[in-house]
Amino acid sequence: MKQKYFSILILDIISLISSLQIIISKQYIFSTQEYIGIILLLISTILFFIDFKSYKYIYLITLLLGIFGYISFSSFYITFGSSTIRIHLIPLLILIVYIFIDKINPLDFYTTPTEKEEYSINLVKTFERRFKKLSDSEINMKLNENLTSEAIKALINIKNRRNNKKI
Repeated sequence: MKQKYFSILILDIISLISSLQIIISKQYIFSTQEYIGIILLLISTILFFIDFKSYKYIYLITLLLGIFGYISFSSFYITFGSSTIRIHLIPLLILIVYIFIDKINPLDFYTTPTEKEEYSINLVKTFERRFKKLSDSEINMKLNENLTSEAIKALINIKNRRNNKKI
């Protein structure tokens, strides 16, 4: 599980090393935002090895704070947006990579386990309505495809109902 996150961890470590090198050489005076960003980045990097689940949440929060400019990871900025809303590009790009690697579903943060279960049940019912007209051979072919777990469950339910009617 952790192996797919090593590319992000390497980006973190490079950012930390470059920031620490700048601090040590005293070529640049960091602001409070930059110190907080470096500290959060350091905490998330340590959590990567200690508590991986906490790492994922702390790192996500760190990136979101960095995107909107509440914290920063380094002395250089690339921003875009209007005069009221500035988006920092580097944390945004890292977040996109993070989401791609983790395949985060934003609804996971806002739904309870009961709501997720209800959503899954409704999705199965939707797939059952959609697949009910398929023949047995088409159902078997669909079962060999790369489908969501809810779609597979719907196909199996239809197949089981048909087998029970035949008996």
